[in-house]
Formats: sequence, structure tokens, C-alpha cells
Amino acid sequence: MAFLDHYTLNNPIRFIDPIGMWVASYDSSGNIVNVSAEEGDNLEGLYSQLGITAEEFAKQYNFDDISNFSIVGGKTTFDITSFALSNQSFDPSSFSNCHGFVCTATSINVPETIVAGPDLLNTLGTATTTANPTMGDIAVFTLAGDLVQLDGTVTLQASQPAHSAIFLLNNQAGQPQYLNRLNTGKTVSVNTGSQIQNYFRNLSQQMAPLVKSMPSIAPVPTYYRR
Repeated sequence: MAFLDHYTLNNPIRFIDPIGMWVASYDSSGNIVNVSAEEGDNLEGLYSQLGITAEEFAKQYNFDDISNFSIVGGKTTFDITSFALSNQSFDPSSFSNCHGFVCTATSINVPETIVAGPDLLNTLGTATTTANPTMGDIAVFTLAGDLVQLDGTVTLQASQPAHSAIFLLNNQAGQPQYLNRLNTGKTVSVNTGSQIQNYFRNLSQQMAPLVKSMPSIAPVPTYYRR
């Protein structure tokens, strides 16, 4: 959404689940995306969400024998940047918006600028939708209703893209984790689906006195695969 607010986010952000999962993290110093194991995690839960086989995973990370690899909770970490990003040449703290970040990070040599929702869909072009996202797919959250100004003018229609993010992987609780720029000028961060929903719900409540109707975003995104 192209609304300015005063939320601040630490960078990098890590979402940690006490019951154990693959934890996604983002290092802004090199635009690196990592996943770290928690107790109870296994490699299959990781490589299946990367969209590759055990053999491909072993080749990617130079394992001689993947069957004997031991995971240590809190210590085992993999750099999964190549699966999440097509382009690392972006400024994590630029004054861009969510769509601009997604367009740049999932394309080759596309400079980051502010991109409107309809333009995001034009950029996606013939990308196919999928109900089973894997790492690097694009999540597009639409408006849950019309954005109506006090004079009755509809400035954004329901079903238009309100937020976009890069899907990383699900945790053991089924919560998706995304790499995104939460709003215009926000630092790139890792957030879960529920964190994104809470952010825009709070933003909607903040903006409500200034407009006639201020919707939040739809709870479930559409996933696109380029």
C-alpha cells in the first residue's frame, strides 16, 4: 500500500516459533536469505519447499551422503538466497514500495522504483498461478474492499493488488514466511502471513478517520510463478 506511517522494524527480522521450524532470516548487508533449523526440523521439510529433490539438494550444498547428515537445532543453517531471489541488486532501505521491491528482486537488472498494483500485474504478465507455492514465488494480497475517500471517490477498488511479497517457506505451524517491504520506505524484512495481516489491520484502523471506507488486505494471497 502506498500509505506512509510510523511503524519501525528492526533489520534483520527473524520469526521464531518455540515448537521448532526452519527459521527464515534476512541479512541486509549482502541481501542474503538464510534458513536455520530448530529442534525437530528435517531436511525433507526444507528441500521440498525449495521445489527440489533430495539429490538436487545434496548437489546444491555439496553433500557426499545426505542420509547421514545430522541437523543441529539452532546451528544448522543454509543460504537459500539463490532460491528466493533472482536479483540481489537492490537497496534494502530505499524509498520504494512493496511492489517495486518484488519486481526488482524477482527479475534480472530491473531498477527498483515505486510500482502501482496494476503495473505489478502487467509485470507478471503470463506468470502462472499456483496453490502450492515454493520458494521464490510471488504472493499478491488484494484489497478486501474499496478504498473510498470522504467525498465518495473510490481511489482503489477491491481485488486490486494492495501488497506483494516473495514467498519463502512455511513453518511447522503452517504459517508462511515472506520476504517483503511492508510499506513505502520500509526496510526489507522477513514476516509471517499473520504479521503482515496485523500490520495492515493496524494501518487500516489508523487511516479510518481520514477516509470513508478503509479496507485491510485479503487474508490469503494469490501466488504467481514466473
